[in-house]
Amino acid sequence: CTATDNFGKEQKTIKLVVLEPPASPFDVVVRQIERSEATIQWKTPYAGNSPIKNYIIQYWRDTGSPPKLLEELVSSEKNSHVLKGLRPGMSYLVRVIAENEFGSSSPSVPFRFSTAEDAPSGYPTDLSVFSSGRHELIVRWKAPAPDQRNGAIQGYELGYRSHHSFGPYIFKEARLGPGMLQEYVLDDLQEETEYEVVIRAYNSAGKGPISMPVIGKTKEKGNLVPPVLWIESSSATAITLKWSGNEDIRKSDLRYSLHYRAEG
Repeated sequence: CTATDNFGKEQKTIKLVVLEPPASPFDVVVRQIERSEATIQWKTPYAGNSPIKNYIIQYWRDTGSPPKLLEELVSSEKNSHVLKGLRPGMSYLVRVIAENEFGSSSPSVPFRFSTAEDAPSGYPTDLSVFSSGRHELIVRWKAPAPDQRNGAIQGYELGYRSHHSFGPYIFKEARLGPGMLQEYVLDDLQEETEYEVVIRAYNSAGKGPISMPVIGKTKEKGNLVPPVLWIESSSATAITLKWSGNEDIRKSDLRYSLHYRAEG
């Protein structure tokens, strides 16, 4: 600044300092990712000519639905922080905000990461058993609750044994099917017999707990009914016959005797 009059000239320099909120933290990364915790790191931004007081770590589950935002306050002396209490096998987004006396920065660009998987902590839900024949049971269920899967479910193990039996369960592999409702047919069972059925889910980290047993009973041996017989085709020297009936009885248990005679 310069002032001039008849007596001379005076010059003075004035320094203006703009005090403003800090810039956004940058180079945000996540290291040392485990099943229930992860270490987040960032670089110190421009402070706005006022000391940074603290950082705010914001993180949430990346589920595609409206997020439930979680926050943790971190000292300005730090450039890293360990997030604890995370869910295994879950995708998260995290960002960092800097604060000084004059306000808060814009959030950093969100960083996406996924925690390591753990074995499912819950068993499949809505387990039910239906009789479909003398030697078969249909088993239906749904996946464990989302917060108990701890990763991507890869399949199921279905166990069964005779009711009131103290022997071990016989387990069979049940592949992961499309949709929420899963189904498996237990076959080669004894007729008119009660069975206990249990199930457990597994992912890449291991097997989950076994469900409570559900009881199902195979059908008893049905009464045979005369087959419905018809001619499918005929020629001068042969005829082709077909018949239906007794579909609830396993084919390997049925034997047919065909009687015929010439007329006239």
